[in-house]
Amino acid sequence: MKKVTTLDKIKWVIHDFWLVIIISIATLSLAMKLNVFIQLLIGANVILLWIITLLEREGAIE
Repeated sequence: MKKVTTLDKIKWVIHDFWLVIIISIATLSLAMKLNVFIQLLIGANVILLWIITLLEREGAIE
């Protein structure tokens, strides 16, 4: 297990921030064409993936 530095965490936050923006824009443009139920499903999946990647980085999940 390699030690996680503060710089690594900052990089991840910036990376996640951009990912969330890109995914939000993509979801919004799709949202104009899809119904609310599908939008909610997409949103829930994105949030779950984000939480899982954060946990992996913290070393909670192998």
